[in-house]
Amino acid sequence: MRQTKRFAVVGSDARQAAAGRALARAGYTVGGVQQLPQADCILLPLPLEQADLPLAQLLGMAKPGALALGGKVTDSARTIARAAGVELVDYFARPELTVYNAIPTAEGCIGILLERRSRTLWGAAVLVLGFGPVGQALGARLAALGVNVTVCARRAEQRALAESLGLRGAELARLAALAPAFDTVVNTIPAPVLTAAVLAFAFLFSVVHIGIGKFGQWYTDSDLVKQDTNALLLKNDLPEGDYRIDTYKIHDNIGMWLDKSCLQYFGSTAAPSILSFYPALGVKRDVRSEPELSNYALRGLLSVEYLITTPEKQTDFENEADDGWEYAFAKDGYAVYRNTNYVPMGFAYDYYLTQTEYEETAKATRANLLMRALVLTDEDAAVYGKYLTHLPEGRREELYYESYVQDCRERRATAASVFQMNNSGFHAEITLEKENLVFFSVPYDDGFTAYVNGQEADIVEVDEGLMAVLCPAGENSIDFVYQPDGIRLSRALTLGGIVVWLAYTAYFVWRKRRTKRA
Repeated sequence: MRQTKRFAVVGSDARQAAAGRALARAGYTVGGVQQLPQADCILLPLPLEQADLPLAQLLGMAKPGALALGGKVTDSARTIARAAGVELVDYFARPELTVYNAIPTAEGCIGILLERRSRTLWGAAVLVLGFGPVGQALGARLAALGVNVTVCARRAEQRALAESLGLRGAELARLAALAPAFDTVVNTIPAPVLTAAVLAFAFLFSVVHIGIGKFGQWYTDSDLVKQDTNALLLKNDLPEGDYRIDTYKIHDNIGMWLDKSCLQYFGSTAAPSILSFYPALGVKRDVRSEPELSNYALRGLLSVEYLITTPEKQTDFENEADDGWEYAFAKDGYAVYRNTNYVPMGFAYDYYLTQTEYEETAKATRANLLMRALVLTDEDAAVYGKYLTHLPEGRREELYYESYVQDCRERRATAASVFQMNNSGFHAEITLEKENLVFFSVPYDDGFTAYVNGQEADIVEVDEGLMAVLCPAGENSIDFVYQPDGIRLSRALTLGGIVVWLAYTAYFVWRKRRTKRA
């Protein structure tokens, strides 16, 4: 008769319990600590320190020759086992277990991220430290969720493996400089690499370096100062007017030096509406706004008039760009191109379509569609649809470059004659043949108040995150005034704080003088 091996399962966490049930189903005799004197095999907790009793006491209860299985076995644990006459095996020395164990570890990490983050993982910038089994399992699963994953690893082969899987690789030696660019850092290295010194340097780096704008840290910074200095010179040489710009393969946030709104932008904050507008067009927005040059229709929709690059990148740009760009001039270390399909900020449409219909179209051509028709929610379509014509179904598919050029020409014919930004918002003047909605490619925000010909008007959220306002036929003066929510309360609290501080200060001055007189 075959003798059944006896197992003693030590520990009470979910893993130990699951292992006990599996062994019992396989026909083995399974017990707890009380089974130790008779057990042929002992399943110890992971790590060993989680046992309710000291290891020496546990193994002292075991019969000589028993086999003990544990994870992350130390030299001291092996010494105790030899003294007790027990063979101690580290099951984490088995490579297949290390790989399988990485899966629940990665899933557990994702669960923690989903629980603690206030924003979606999709579009997030996550830095993973280490690319062993856990780092590999985590990186692959994060990428599948739409996360922009950068792997920071010491060994070149690990970085190469990460890049071969579609992730970004970076040297671990650059951790302090890399960390500020990411909203989440996950350490899979079994060592405290995120030290106080690293975190302190990362903070300083973010303040003095990233704050002035740059590419991601995996690119060179050698010409950062030169480009920013040249941008200050170019600022005075650009044509006057309030228009947006675009850039091609130069450092982030050049627009800040030029005092121009730019499509390419690095910043941890953005209007919430942008987080719905851009993804609807297939454009990712994490800590960077970086619309691809191939999305040409977005440039007309967002009133981009000029694109700026360096002379070294001119050939690459001209090979990649559409026909809508013409060379303007070269000055101050930059080459400037003008968008021939430029449409001034503030214009009207002939057609509209509903949000539901918009969502049924392909993301790749939605920017083209937005140059042809205004997108209204189903509720707003019932109110404002009478001022526009419902876009025929057949015209939702004729979306190619030549038709985009024609759509730009039609929008330009209805555009505002004046558009000026100011410290409180912006001002526009437009003449309409009939009562209609006037569209502005400005992110929708509850802090805006609109005035048409001096009268407050309702702001309509259109195009899944932008703004429009209803204007009568004829000449119109439009003003949008921005005041952040809570600004009035903050002013009151600030004023109250100043009064309290003055009273507090006055009291101590009075007390000090009184003490001197006494």
